[in-house]
Amino acid sequence: MFKTRVLICDKDESYLNALVRYLIASESSFDITCFSEEEAFLRDEGEYDVKLMTENFIELEANGVGKKGELIQLTTACSNPIEGVAHFYKFQNMNVLIERLLECDHINNRRHTTEMKTRLVGIFSPVHHNLIVPFSMVYSKICRQEGKVLYINLGSEMSMSKDEKSLNLTDYLYAITEPDRKPVNIEKYTVPFQGISCLMPSMDPEELWDVSNEEWENFMKEVKSSQFETVILMIPEFVKHFVTIASFFDDLMLVGGDDPYSSAGIRKFHEYLIKKRIGAKIQDVILDERLNQRFSRFDVERALSGDLTDWIGCINRGRRAGVG
Repeated sequence: MFKTRVLICDKDESYLNALVRYLIASESSFDITCFSEEEAFLRDEGEYDVKLMTENFIELEANGVGKKGELIQLTTACSNPIEGVAHFYKFQNMNVLIERLLECDHINNRRHTTEMKTRLVGIFSPVHHNLIVPFSMVYSKICRQEGKVLYINLGSEMSMSKDEKSLNLTDYLYAITEPDRKPVNIEKYTVPFQGISCLMPSMDPEELWDVSNEEWENFMKEVKSSQFETVILMIPEFVKHFVTIASFFDDLMLVGGDDPYSSAGIRKFHEYLIKKRIGAKIQDVILDERLNQRFSRFDVERALSGDLTDWIGCINRGRRAGVG
C-alpha cells in the first residue's frame, strides 16, 4: 500500500512525540522519520515526500544538506514564517495538518507514478437482484480483512446513510474535473461505515447521465490509483458508459439467484461482455433463495454484524462458476 514518507524535525521532543503518535493513530498511512537533534539529522540520507521542519533545521538545509521532499515550516507564535516557504502553525487542529499532507503535490505525483496494487471490483446484477446492495456491503467487509476498502455506490440511495449534507459521488466527480485543479484526496469525500470508507451515491441519479465518457475514464483512473487495497464499485442499474467503467475492473461479479431466469440473464450478459472485450475476471455469484427471506428488508447493519457463513459460501460458489 502507498505510504506517505514524512520527515519531522523539531527540537521540542514533547511536541514531536505527540505529533508522531497522532499521525500513526490516524487512518492515513504514513512512513514517519523524526529528529530532535541536528547531528542525527545531518547523518540521515533518506528521501521524503514531505518535510515538516522548524526554522533551525531549515537553516541547516540551506547550508547544503537539503533533502528531497516538499517543505513545510512548523511555526509558533514566537517564530516568523520564512518567505517563500509553506508554513503550518504547530498548535492548531491536527486534522488540518493531515489534510495538508495528503494534498501535497509531491505526494500525489509519486502516488500516480508508483505502480499501484489496488484491486478494483465491480458488482452488477444483469437480472436486477434485490440483494445486490447488502451483498456488496458484506463482500466489502470480507475484503476489509485484506486491507483498506473503498465502497462506491453508483445508485441513488444508500440504506445506511440518510445524511444529505455528506459529500457524495457527484461532488467528487466535479472536484476532479475542475480545470487547473490540485490533486484531490478521495478520502475527504468518504464517510466511515464499520471499517469501510464509503463514497456516498449521488442524490439525483440523473446527474450521472450527464457524466461524459472521458470524465468516467478520469474517475476510474483516480480510483485505481487511490491508497486502498480494494475498491468495490456497486452498480445497481446499467449506467451510461458502462463499458468504459468496466474496462478498469480486475474482477466483475455478476449477482443472480438460483432460478432459470437468473441463469439465462447472466449467460446473456457473459456474451455481451465477450462482445465488448471486457478483460476483467468474471465471477458469477448465485445467491441462495433463503437469503431473500433473511434480508428482505435490506437490513445491511444486521448483515454486516451477523454470521457471514451463508454469504461466504455463495461467493465461493460464484468463483467456481466464474469464467475468464
